[in-house]
This record gives sequence, C-alpha cells and structure tokens, in this order.
Amino acid sequence: MTSKHPLLLFASVLFLLLATCRRPEPSPAPAVGVLADSAMVVTGHFRAAEIARDVLRRGGNAFDAAFAAHFALAVLHPRAGNLGGGGFAVFRRSDGQAGSLDFREKAPAAATRDMFLDARGEAVDSLSRYGALAVGVPGSVRGLFRLHERYGRLPYRPLLDPAIRLATEGYPLTAAEAERLNRYRSLFETVNPGKALPMMREGEWQAGDTLPHTELGETTTRTPADGEEELSQSGTTELHAARIPASDRLSNPATHRT
Repeated sequence: MTSKHPLLLFASVLFLLLATCRRPEPSPAPAVGVLADSAMVVTGHFRAAEIARDVLRRGGNAFDAAFAAHFALAVLHPRAGNLGGGGFAVFRRSDGQAGSLDFREKAPAAATRDMFLDARGEAVDSLSRYGALAVGVPGSVRGLFRLHERYGRLPYRPLLDPAIRLATEGYPLTAAEAERLNRYRSLFETVNPGKALPMMREGEWQAGDTLPHTELGETTTRTPADGEEELSQSGTTELHAARIPASDRLSNPATHRT
C-alpha cells in the first residue's frame, strides 16, 4: 500500500530518528569531598576536628592532633568519645612504621561470669546496660597518654586546654544534640535518681543553648603527665565511686585496674 502523503511519512520517520539519536542529558558531576594537600582530620564533631586541625597548624603531628581531638570529644560527643571508655589506635607513620594499640575498657577485677543473671540463671539485660554493674575499667586516658608519650611532638598540657575550656565554659548545642538530650531525659533521671547532672534541666534543650560540664573540666585539669595515676590512684576514682551505693559495688575502687 502506497502512502498518499510521502512527504509527511518521511518527516515523521526523520523526527523519530532524531529523537532516538538525541544525546543523553549529561550526568551531574560526582560529589567531591574536602581535599587537603598535607593533612586531614575527621571526627564525630566539627569543633573537635577544628581543634585537631589547629594542633597540626601549630606544628603538632597526627598523634598530637588525635590526643587533642579525643579529649575534646569527651566533652562534645560523650556517647562515642569519653574518659570512661576505651578504644583502638591503628597508625602508619611517615617513615613506614605501622602499629596499633588496644586500650579498650575491661571488666573490673571482681567481675564474675554470673553477675548479670537473676536467681533463675536468666540474663537481666538492664544490668549490663545501666547502673553500677555496667561500668567497666576505662582505658582511654591511659591509651592516649601512652601514644602521645611515645610518638607525640608537642607538650601534652596545651593539647588538653581546649577540652578543659569547652567543659568549663560550655558550648552551643546543635539541633541534633538538643533533640538527643531531650529524648533521653527520662533515662538520665532513672539511672541517676536524686542527682543533678549538667544535661538535666527544667524545660527542653534548644539548638544554641550552652551546655557546660564543670566536673569533667575539673577531671581533665587534674590529669597528670602519665595519664594513668589520675583515674587509677588519685581522687577522681574515689569521687566517682562515691556516687555508687556501696551495695552495688563489686569491690574496692583501688582494685579496678587494667
């Protein structure tokens, strides 16, 4: 069958061909993160990253920066970085030397296999998560000081100053931090009955509110050069142990050594 409108048919075919052969839309350029020519710091809070960056700018090395960032995170991001926990360090130096250090927290010396079981031998989930029995022997302070002593370049005390200042003067909360404090308020009150904590206040937290941690600033200020005596033999251990009812303690605080 012959078309009565050959020109119309030709134009339609040409349009289809052009539409089929049309160049695809260019893909968006891939997202590029922050680039650096000599060093970079990544932490769980931007203020801690800025503190560590400034340490590098003052001539410190990566170990100095990590040291300062860790103690700053104890104030700014306590659920992940703190003085009462522990961690790991994995590193490779510019000379090719590689190493690691395990300074995870440990169970107290008096801990037992059945300490989280009830009378029927069933696990009680809350015992390992809340209260005195959930507390381990911290390793973070000792581990950070050990790394700094061996590989750091700058004196340790100026590296602690930003964290002390943040804890003493407070810092403005982000919207996410304020929301998290409000969400866990009832839990703070449950596990700390009758105690006043910096994160517990009348009314809800708002973005921009200042949160001080005065006692944490005092603890960090007392930290001595070796970073070990402070949490194991000095007054800090007794101060924290005094918050725990004697009936809930596993042993004398002096035996809680790593």
